[in-house]
Order: sequence, then structure tokens, then C-alpha cells
Amino acid sequence: MKNFILFILALLFFCQTYSQINFTVDAGDQAYDFIGIDDNGEEIKLSDYNGKKYILLNITATYCGPCWGTYNQMNKVQEKYKNELKVISFHWDNEKEQWYKMAQKANIDFK
Repeated sequence: MKNFILFILALLFFCQTYSQINFTVDAGDQAYDFIGIDDNGEEIKLSDYNGKKYILLNITATYCGPCWGTYNQMNKVQEKYKNELKVISFHWDNEKEQWYKMAQKANIDFK
């Protein structure tokens, strides 16, 4: 049974690794249209910002302490390049209330 489980894990690892080898992104490729909820509870989609020249996607989770250290710099970059850049942060957990408190404390000025 132990060998079978190890075989399945190795197979899953191989399949995951192999599938990423063939994944490439080239200039001009269309991005996945991420959909989420903004801090006002409204739906936000990546395609809502098609007019911006650049979009910085920050994909993180509320429990990622080092990630919270980057928000001040992202605020500054978005302010400096506000006509060309939109910063969007996607959090991959359901700790909305905790995120709102942390976002307010960090003075996050982007979606």
C-alpha cells in the first residue's frame, strides 16, 4: 500500500511538472480574466482595466506576512504611474474581515 501511494504521488508530481514545461506566455497573449470582489463588495474583473497600459497582479493570501510588506511600494508605484498602471491584489483565502482590517492599517490605495 505504501508503494502504491508513493507511485501515485510521483505520478502526480511528474504530471504537474510536465504540464508546466509546455506552458508559455508570449507578448500579445490574452490574459486570463480574473474575477474577484473588491473592498466595496463589488465584482472586479481584470478586463475592467483593458485601457491601462500595464496591470500589476499581486496574488497572495491574508496569512502571507512578507506579502504585506510590499503594499507600501505598490501604493507608491501606482500613484507615480496612475495613468499607465493599475495594481490589483488577489487574495486566495476567505478571511475578508481580517483582510479589510489589515488593508486599512496598511493604507492600501488599490483594488
